[in-house]
Amino acid sequence: RRADGDAATLDQVQRMLEEQSGQAQRLIEELDRTVRVLRGEIEIRPKRCDLAQVVDDGIAAAKSRNAPNLRIERISPAAPIGIEADPEHLSAAVEELIDNAARFAGTMPIRVELEREGDAALVHVRDDGPGIPADRLEQLFEPFAAAESAESGWGIGLGYVRLVASAHRGSLQAAPGPEGKGLVMTLRLPVGG
Repeated sequence: RRADGDAATLDQVQRMLEEQSGQAQRLIEELDRTVRVLRGEIEIRPKRCDLAQVVDDGIAAAKSRNAPNLRIERISPAAPIGIEADPEHLSAAVEELIDNAARFAGTMPIRVELEREGDAALVHVRDDGPGIPADRLEQLFEPFAAAESAESGWGIGLGYVRLVASAHRGSLQAAPGPEGKGLVMTLRLPVGG
């Protein structure tokens, strides 16, 4: 910022530095998440929140990190769903589910559906990608396991989501989509907290 030079060059250098700083911060967050998953520990700070708002925050974060043409359809519940949850970890978990779906969805939209089923709040994230054989579904949650058919990260993300679900006394399940096409990830959380 103090360097001499034309304004356009200085602006370009500043943007590059800010972008690289952001990438370094994301790497630090990923490393921290990896350590937490490997140790099986996560600290949550629950508070009363609206599930739709938490999911929308996760969707917004996923959109900012993915290609601009990523299409996400959110299907709202019939009535608002209030839960006791840590909104930061829960929105990061939703972001991870969408990021995972985006690797396989191609140009097809990702559907995020919220519903209440008895004493549980459900968040379904569906993609129309190639799907995963049923006998490999549980492997998705193992550290450093990643599907071979898409460009993947470290294979920690879904383990993190399952850890977040468990910390909220919930669960995360993977199932083949209709007719074996695509994948449905279902995050189940207790409504009572």
